[in-house]
Amino acid sequence: MVVGSDVANGKENESYDLSNVANIQATLYEAFGHIELLPFCAMSYAIAQTAGVPLVRKFSNFTDLRILIVMGSVVFSVGAAVCGSAPTMNAFIIGRVVKGLGGSLLTQTTQQYLVMLCRPTEVALVAGVLGLAWVVGLLLGPILGALFAENHHLTWRWAFYIVIPLIMGVVAPLAGTIAPPPPIHAKRSFVSNLGRIDWVGFILHSASVVLLPSVIAFSGLTWPWNSGAAITVWVITGLVVMAYFVQQAFSLFTTPEHRLMPVDALKNRTVLLVFIATCMMAIGYTISLYYSALFFAFARGQGPISSAIHMLPLVGTFIACVLISGALLPMVRRYAAIYTLGGLIIVGASGYIVTISPTSPDSAILGATALLGAGVGLTFPIGVSIISFVLPKQWAPDAALLNTLGISFPACFTVALAGCVYENLGHRDLSAALRPFGFSDAEIREALAGASARLTGAVDQQIQMVASTTVTRIIAKEFYILVVAGIVMITAAAFMKWEALEFKGRRPAEDTDTK
Repeated sequence: MVVGSDVANGKENESYDLSNVANIQATLYEAFGHIELLPFCAMSYAIAQTAGVPLVRKFSNFTDLRILIVMGSVVFSVGAAVCGSAPTMNAFIIGRVVKGLGGSLLTQTTQQYLVMLCRPTEVALVAGVLGLAWVVGLLLGPILGALFAENHHLTWRWAFYIVIPLIMGVVAPLAGTIAPPPPIHAKRSFVSNLGRIDWVGFILHSASVVLLPSVIAFSGLTWPWNSGAAITVWVITGLVVMAYFVQQAFSLFTTPEHRLMPVDALKNRTVLLVFIATCMMAIGYTISLYYSALFFAFARGQGPISSAIHMLPLVGTFIACVLISGALLPMVRRYAAIYTLGGLIIVGASGYIVTISPTSPDSAILGATALLGAGVGLTFPIGVSIISFVLPKQWAPDAALLNTLGISFPACFTVALAGCVYENLGHRDLSAALRPFGFSDAEIREALAGASARLTGAVDQQIQMVASTTVTRIIAKEFYILVVAGIVMITAAAFMKWEALEFKGRRPAEDTDTK
């Protein structure tokens, strides 16, 4: 299917972008400085994407999806060009925001094509196949990023330029010329439809998505917890988030039909619990992919390519279980059992990883990461299938929106939370370990970011051992987040209906049950 290839290319570019930036952050620091802004090199994309997808869903009511995909391709490519040519860290982050806005257009529209064009029995399997493109991008990101960063003629900038030909040469032309036209039921003018959008909700949504990860990421080292700046920003963030929830719950300055979020869909018990489980799955793959690679880089002193190779067990089981889960859901039909099994595997594997040390055998660590891949893979493709089946057919775009937000915002929030834990605990523990060797506060922060010349160069082996042991323990603590996510997933599954979805039956058309 042509649309499937468009989606796959978009997914591959998005995941390539995320892992690529995480891999070259030390190079970015060497180019621009401002180590305090490094978390936003990765977060800014996810923040912009999460902020934009509800608005894209509203635009899809009266705009051809093919036009939105082409627009997304152009915006994404412009952002990539800005990142590649950025003269400062601030300019680079602006480019990342632009890419994220393009990503919101691509992600939401392609998810809507998925739920509109596939039969209920096909949605989970096709979503699983699309997940493979995500994994390919995650693997290519660190490898290509490292190759470009280490090449003095091309430099790290080509890690961003390289995606432009694929987006503009493949995704945009196929979407604009071959993709089927979606049904549009708009009876009003474009300007009239713009006026019916919940702009107050969009402003509050965007402000919440920007403020919450930002205040988490900056708290501790940049803004001491007991400082006036931290307290003030936390209070403002809390008020904005509360205002957003109240505005959406009571449809203030809008109507229930036009409010930004599909609140009525979340009143459905199955939809709400599957949405929660999807959020926990997103936390699982974010922690496992980011910090498993970081462990091999720090504890084993491996480069990006070697670290990527050690990620193959995790990626391999993820791919296998994504395909198995997508194919089996229409046969097994009892989705609560799949979430329970996935949650148990995640808790068990991450529970072991929190005990690892630099001397832990590779076989045990690779086995644990392989199990993590299995747990996350089992639950990755089925959420959109369940939600799109349970909701009325005309709510298919809302099902796509909930699945997109269930993946993008938890990933964004988790990057901020895990980064905050890593920075604060890492600075505390690494300070105690390295100050006796004469390391300054700035050098300790550089060591945490992987940009310390004193640790990556020819230094005393004792210092390297102390640093790797300390950082490994900090990385292991990140997996407590995954333990909690797995427990929440199991709990959500326990409250799901033990029902067998009748995929072979007629899809509900006027189902209004919101219990």
